[in-house]
Amino acid sequence: MNKPSDNGERDMNREFLSSSHGRVSVPLVRTHSPADMAVLRSLLDSAEIPSYVQFQHTSSLFPGITIQGYTDSLISVFEDSLPEAYEVVHEYITMLKHDRQGTPLSSARNVGEFLAMGYVVPSGDNRTLPELLFSRSELTEYTEETGDE
Repeated sequence: MNKPSDNGERDMNREFLSSSHGRVSVPLVRTHSPADMAVLRSLLDSAEIPSYVQFQHTSSLFPGITIQGYTDSLISVFEDSLPEAYEVVHEYITMLKHDRQGTPLSSARNVGEFLAMGYVVPSGDNRTLPELLFSRSELTEYTEETGDE
């Protein structure tokens, strides 16, 4: 299943499609940066959860710029692996939120910039985080309706 493509890289989208056999896929998370997309894809793959990415190259059209709806990538998983995939993605997003907590130093920097120049240059911790496309309660409802647990 982990067969490299002609250029030596794994084609995870092709692997996903070849293993579908009529299984239903569900969009799980929206990412706004190629880095988050790659990390999430790797985490899902490490958990042996196949994933499919739509629009994975659109963010390279406007590097460093997030344009809602234009530079997003959507990661989908099979419905039968949805609860496990949700936990993997939720844990990653929680870690990112924890890591970006404002520090007193960054707050002081913002105040200083505003007083000196009249504006604030955003730091790297203001980037747009990946978004789960539904809440935990919606996941529970969905899995109860479909019978997947």
